Amino acid sequence: MKNNEIKNAITTIVSKYFSDVDRDMLDFIDLVEDLNMSSLSFISMVIDIESCFDITISDDKLSMDNFRNIDAIVKIVIDTKHAKN
Repeated sequence: MKNNEIKNAITTIVSKYFSDVDRDMLDFIDLVEDLNMSSLSFISMVIDIESCFDITISDDKLSMDNFRNIDAIVKIVIDTKHAKN
């Protein structure tokens, strides 16, 4: 899966939790500060991401601060996929 495909899949997942935000704007938004991401949304989103990419995100990366924006999430997914292989 290419990086742009990963980013598109993550944007789709994130947009499910923040449906009131234009999908194209998610690239520019801090999910924690701008959208007040709740811990419940965070955990649910992580589960969806892990399921989508068939990965398990390590505990040391499971912090809302690491999931503040789309690009940060993409990096975590790519790093986790590479570590898996």
